[in-house]
Amino acid sequence: MGPKSDVSNYLTFNPAGFPPALQDHPHWLVANSKGKPVERSDVGNSKTNPEHWTNFETASRLALSESGLWPYMVLTNETRFTVFDIDFKPLRPEETQQAFRARIQRAAMAINRLRKAFPRRYESRSKSGRGYHIIVVGKFKGPGGKGKGDWSEVEIYTSVHGITLTGHISNGCSDIVVYSNRFIQGIRNSIKGSGRTTEDGDAAERPNQPVTAETQAVIQRLKEKNRLIPKLLAGEWEGHCYPSQSEADFSLACSIVEETANHEQQVEVFKNSGLYRCDRKMLLAFVAARKRVAEQSAAKPDMSENTDADEADDLVSPGFPLDCLPGIAREMAEELARVTTSQNLPIAVACVLGILSAALGAGLELSTGGERRTRGNLFILVIAESGTGKTEAYMLAAVPFEAAEAAAIDDFEKHTKPGLLAELRVAKAQAKKLEKAVAESKDGACPALESFRKAEQEIADLEKRIDATPRLRASDVTKEELAVTCRCRVGPPRC
Repeated sequence: MGPKSDVSNYLTFNPAGFPPALQDHPHWLVANSKGKPVERSDVGNSKTNPEHWTNFETASRLALSESGLWPYMVLTNETRFTVFDIDFKPLRPEETQQAFRARIQRAAMAINRLRKAFPRRYESRSKSGRGYHIIVVGKFKGPGGKGKGDWSEVEIYTSVHGITLTGHISNGCSDIVVYSNRFIQGIRNSIKGSGRTTEDGDAAERPNQPVTAETQAVIQRLKEKNRLIPKLLAGEWEGHCYPSQSEADFSLACSIVEETANHEQQVEVFKNSGLYRCDRKMLLAFVAARKRVAEQSAAKPDMSENTDADEADDLVSPGFPLDCLPGIAREMAEELARVTTSQNLPIAVACVLGILSAALGAGLELSTGGERRTRGNLFILVIAESGTGKTEAYMLAAVPFEAAEAAAIDDFEKHTKPGLLAELRVAKAQAKKLEKAVAESKDGACPALESFRKAEQEIADLEKRIDATPRLRASDVTKEELAVTCRCRVGPPRC
């Protein structure tokens, strides 16, 4: 029998982090530090043989009785759960820093998308502390496994698989919530790069309508408007900041309506796009798009000859003073406005200012007169109608900020946390010796008592520092959830 692997750097099993819905799941094994099921007592090691499986109570008892074991949830065709596995793996041998940063960035963007898609979910840390498991109730059709493209750092499973769980809840998310199979199917198709689906999950058929020369000219003009429209025309909406295909339908319909007022031409363009699913969904998108375009046209000032010049000046709202932004920020805002579907400069500027403010945090302070001091960060509140490109602009602006957070987390897990865990083990060993000396002392003024108090305080401080994973942002949270997130932070919060 080979030497035992060192499990001191792994998160231990936390039985309190398993909600009743998971405990009631009937199929469990136990796994070692490599994530592989192992035989213990009457429990086997096969995730495909039901005779090897046990219940959560037994798996929990075995995991608690032996260091280096964790409960292993078996997923079957009858299982009602879908599991997402996202891992921020450390730098691989011969992997360049650029490739590593790109991989961490993909993982960060993927988990943020999943958190937005499933605001209520069960989310826990992996054994290494570098990965996350998200579990929801609902199933999808087709094979699971590793994602493609921007989803390459995500694995998704609903059957014939298993997952090692620690019970260490992340972001306070401990709910097991039911989502529709159709919704989860759409998420799965995005991750696996399977293209469009119907409501039943089967591939949709293109209508292949003939295109007139006039319609072809409209399509060509649309493609030249911005870089996303060609992707929408090809049906590639996943991974481009659209929460659902309906949002992508609406965005494309708005662009079409702005380009041509001919209803027959509008329908012809959309039916020959990759987004077309059925007439009903297409018409719903056009109804909303025509209303939006009409409202925007009505809101524009009347600049006819009868309009007084001074009155016209009053009606036109002043644009954002872009020249006031420093060079890099100005260029970033202009580029965001150019490449996003809505091409909305004020929203792009607000997103850039918000990210700059978050990056500054409380680190910059200016004297503004007398004893008054002002910090450099701002509170940005963006108010805009749905479909005007807020999410798309923000996600693009936040890419470097999120990458910095992911790199900070990885550095903490690889370089800082192992040292803190080692210090914690030494402190606990010292405290145990002092506790024994205090217990054996018959003198109430035992000199070891004060040392024991200091050792306990050191243990508490180390545990707090271990839990203080670098967090630069809090995502969409209530003030109560934000307080929980910031509770264990070391140093000032960023945003």
